[in-house]
Amino acid sequence: MVPGFASTETLLYGPEVKFYSNKIDIDENFETNIKGLYCLGDSSGWTRGLMMASLMGVQMAKKLLLN
Repeated sequence: MVPGFASTETLLYGPEVKFYSNKIDIDENFETNIKGLYCLGDSSGWTRGLMMASLMGVQMAKKLLLN
């Protein structure tokens, strides 16, 4: 265990994945060719910063709320 990782103050940890040279094929709902697997933000290869990654998150939230 890494010191501080399992702290009582820890809310959530997740991997940071960036594929700047690769773009994942996604549809208009951010779904990949694997059913049920969605990819957005920097890990999709379509964004390169916080603003565009945030916008993809907002778009995904809208899609989830409207369904």
